[in-house]
Amino acid sequence: AAWALVCSLCDQCLLLLAFAAFVLLNGGVAVGDKSNHRMVFHAAQLAYAAAYATAPFDFVHLCTRLPRTLPSLRSAARTSLAAPVKPALALAGAGVAVWCTRAHPFLLADNRHLTFYLWRHILARPARRWALAPAYAFLGSRLLTRVSEAQGGLRAL
Repeated sequence: AAWALVCSLCDQCLLLLAFAAFVLLNGGVAVGDKSNHRMVFHAAQLAYAAAYATAPFDFVHLCTRLPRTLPSLRSAARTSLAAPVKPALALAGAGVAVWCTRAHPFLLADNRHLTFYLWRHILARPARRWALAPAYAFLGSRLLTRVSEAQGGLRAL
């Protein structure tokens, strides 16, 4: 069983090794001007990525099944053994979305892109980031559920 798990993760290990070799040979992650492309910790991107990857594909689910699903989710959350963990994770995710959001200097200087307007009208205000946190938590849990069902729990992580 352990060997089958190792074999199933070989493609991901090879990708990780190739990335590490690129970083070593290139002297960093950035290609091109390294002074304007330095790494910063931006954990909120995980929330943005989960929303971006899940919302378009679950739109029908969100519109049709969510009103019927919410009462059963509430009762399942109350009776589940993991009930205290889920709100703590959701609160931690909300904190990440609010306090770990970073704005790249070029994002604020270029009004030709959608991200400029998203930042200017929505993400620049902490209260709006707090308001979006439940959506990030829900969409992130949907994404993990769908990937776990399709690929197995270990690959979802």
